[in-house]
Amino acid sequence: MKCAEDMFQEMKDNNVPISQITYHVLMNIYGKSKDVNGAVKVEELLRSMDHTDQFKPSEFSYNICMDAYARRGDHRKATSLLEEMISLADQGNREFQPTIHSFASVVNALAKSGDADAVPRAEAIVQKVEDLDYVSSNSILYNSLIDCLVKSRHRDNAAQAEEVLLRMEDMNRSGNSNVRPNSYAYSMVLTACARSKEPGAAERANRIMLRMEQLFKDGNSDVVANSRCYSAVITAWARSNSPDAVDHAFTLIDRMEQNGRDGSPHSKPDAHCYNACIHAIAKSQQRGKARKCREVLRRMSAAKDDGFHEAAPNLITYSTILNGECTVCFDIISCMTPSLTYHLVPQHVHSQVKMMMKKGRKKLLT
Repeated sequence: MKCAEDMFQEMKDNNVPISQITYHVLMNIYGKSKDVNGAVKVEELLRSMDHTDQFKPSEFSYNICMDAYARRGDHRKATSLLEEMISLADQGNREFQPTIHSFASVVNALAKSGDADAVPRAEAIVQKVEDLDYVSSNSILYNSLIDCLVKSRHRDNAAQAEEVLLRMEDMNRSGNSNVRPNSYAYSMVLTACARSKEPGAAERANRIMLRMEQLFKDGNSDVVANSRCYSAVITAWARSNSPDAVDHAFTLIDRMEQNGRDGSPHSKPDAHCYNACIHAIAKSQQRGKARKCREVLRRMSAAKDDGFHEAAPNLITYSTILNGECTVCFDIISCMTPSLTYHLVPQHVHSQVKMMMKKGRKKLLT
């Protein structure tokens, strides 16, 4: 960044013509930097463009500035710049008409802000787009709104996120090709379900997953269920306290493993998915938890031996089992690879073994 600043200043000192592109390059450097004052520096450059003889700022210049504030979660400054653009456009300056990117930047800023009123403000921005005649909504804008809902952690954010997703599906069916929910949109809604404490969140996640798979069967290649989607559904079941959570988790794992055998574009299970299944087992009140955990470990090892190293057991795998108190600690240690034993056993596992043995939890659950 210092090199770019020095070069820019040298161009000014030597009266070298500076183009709008030069300004934009330096603005992007500031905006994407880790400098806490980066967005302020971007706006200073934006304002200085008004005083040049060769050119004036454009909507692209404003968008760079809004992006810089959005990266830092400063939705008030981003909103202020958007309102300035709309005002300039209303006065007949069409070169300042905000694009859909402009509105999405403000919604992204709201998502990162963590403010209590972020969601209603984001919804107001989306409504503003629907009211204007020179800009059309698209998937990016609605994905940003879903992201804002997911990060809000409101009690009913999963239900609200699904409502936005359903709205996107309706708009697409009605002929709006710019609004077409993809795997990313679905995965965000499923993430909200996994984090939700709302009753029925697991059922909602399961329903969305089935809808994804059906949409793909119907020819929508934009909706492919990746491992993040599946692990979110399994996690939702794990946190649901449903007596059938483990059964649902294994059903999803079975389906994913079948994806791998069939060569389906839908994901096969990686360590995240298997770990989520172990989490469901650990949280359940079912008997035979040790046997089920060992079955998951066996599947993970088999997948790794087949060349799918993303499924290999890791530290989280063993920690989840131990924290769930659902197997004999000595069995777990014996299952570990040498590298995992070296890193995990000296500090973490041995202390948990001692604690569990002290509490009398060393019997084999079969």
